[in-house]
Amino acid sequence: MKGLRLIGLAVFALGLAGRARAGKRYESMMIDPVDMTAIMGKPASALSSPQAWFERSETGAGARISDRREGECRGDFDFSPSGPLLHRSRALSVLEGPFGRVYARFDHWYPPERARIAVNTAAGPRTFPHREPVLAAGSGSAESFALIRVLLNGRRYKIATADYGLDGGLKALRVDVSSGDWSSSEVAFSSSPFDAGIWGLPASVDAKTFAAKPFAGVAEPVDGVETEAALIYRSRGVYVERFVRRGSRVDRDWLAFPVTEIERSLAKREAAFPFSAGPGR
Repeated sequence: MKGLRLIGLAVFALGLAGRARAGKRYESMMIDPVDMTAIMGKPASALSSPQAWFERSETGAGARISDRREGECRGDFDFSPSGPLLHRSRALSVLEGPFGRVYARFDHWYPPERARIAVNTAAGPRTFPHREPVLAAGSGSAESFALIRVLLNGRRYKIATADYGLDGGLKALRVDVSSGDWSSSEVAFSSSPFDAGIWGLPASVDAKTFAAKPFAGVAEPVDGVETEAALIYRSRGVYVERFVRRGSRVDRDWLAFPVTEIERSLAKREAAFPFSAGPGR
């Protein structure tokens, strides 16, 4: 596949915080609404629930706190050396099969960075810390769109994912190679229409008609295409409208990701942040 950029990147690499040292666990955390610093609760003891804790690790760029509940990582929070929140992220499982998992990663940046929210869709190993969805009826305005094409290549799968902005333009293309339990990046963050076309994905989508015709412009399935999916991210990623195509059949459902207490406390502030498709960097 000539013309593709072969880039070896770690899945969903942040590039923001340095290597974290061993962390300390706490029973709870709050974020001060005035100065945006972390307020930690009691240290987690042997009597604390082993299924729920906040783990704080010091890094070369400040501190990272992970919200871990019942085997899921509900989000990571990065704080500056002086204390205020700089960035938070969460990964959501949006598609699963014999090829492994596809995740949506949401990044939220705070001042002094340019305030913004970005979503990037990509395959990753099954063990990647993420939040599981529940099936529910969703709603809300569309924020961005994504197309996923899974192809069986010998004993491995190649998973092409493309994120499109609300204007319909291609913002980021990734191609990951997966055995079902692990993945590695073959193409990362390309916005080339040529690269997308190699995988049968369009250079742009029609935002107005995407919900009615989510696979318009996508090449017809051929031998080797395992699964295809189209996503509409709504309400800042609280809801995902999902379409899955297998041959001529298209199934539609909604994924919901319940908002945590911390996310709820930040929602009003983040409502003013611009939203973009792609890795956001």
